Amino acid sequence: MWSYDDAPKTSTVQTPQRLINRSSKSHRALKKKKRQEYSPDISLSALIAEQGERGAAGSSRVVADEFDSDERPRLHLLDLSKLTPWALREAALRFLDRQDGSVEQVRRSLKRRAFRYGNEEIRSEVLLEIEGVLLRLQEMNYLDDERFAVAYCESLRRRGASTQKIKMKMGGRGLCAEHIENALEQFAGDEELTEEASCALYAKKRRLITRYDLNEPKERQKALASLARQGFSFDVAKSVLGI
Repeated sequence: MWSYDDAPKTSTVQTPQRLINRSSKSHRALKKKKRQEYSPDISLSALIAEQGERGAAGSSRVVADEFDSDERPRLHLLDLSKLTPWALREAALRFLDRQDGSVEQVRRSLKRRAFRYGNEEIRSEVLLEIEGVLLRLQEMNYLDDERFAVAYCESLRRRGASTQKIKMKMGGRGLCAEHIENALEQFAGDEELTEEASCALYAKKRRLITRYDLNEPKERQKALASLARQGFSFDVAKSVLGI
C-alpha cells in the first residue's frame, strides 16, 4: 500500500552565492552611474536643445542634488523640457485649475518643480523664468492676491474660524498683512461673519453646550479652553456659551 513515506523527496533549488554577489555588484554599479554629477556650463536653452538632439532616451537622467548642507543629497529626475516658460505656465495653470491660490503658493509649487527637474547650474535661470510666468498670470488676472484673500477669508469665517486663526492660515499661504486686514475689514459689518458668529458656529459644530455641563466649573473650563485653542477671546467665548 502506498503511503506518503514512499513519495520521492523534493529538494529546494537555491541560488548560488556567487550569482547573488554578482547581482548586488551590478546593482551598486548602476546606482553609482546614475548618481554621477551633471553640471554643464551652458544656458538653459542650450541644455534643452542638447537634450532634444540626444532623443527621448537621453532626455532625462537621475542626478544627485544637495538642497541644504545639513541634508543628505536627494535624487531627482533631470528633465529640462519641464522647465521651459511654456511648461512652467502650464504647470501654474493646472495648479489654479485645481484650486484658487495666492501668488506665493504658485511660486512655491513652481520652485518645487525647479528643484525636482533642474540642477544648481540652471536653477537661477529657471527662478527668473518663474517670476516672469507669475507676472504674466497676474496681468491676465489669473492670479490676484486681493481677490483670493477676500474669498479665502469668507470661506474660513463660514467654517467657524477666529480672526487669529484666519490671519495665521492666510499668512501661511503667502498673503501680505495688508491683504489680510482688508479682507477682514470687508466682512466686519456682516452679522453672519463676525467673530462672535464664527465662535457660535464652531461651538455648535463641536456641540460644546450640550456636551459639557456649563454649571460645573471643570466642565465649563473645558468648554472655554476648547474655544481658546481656536483663537477666540475669553469675552467672546463667555458670550457664546452664555456664562
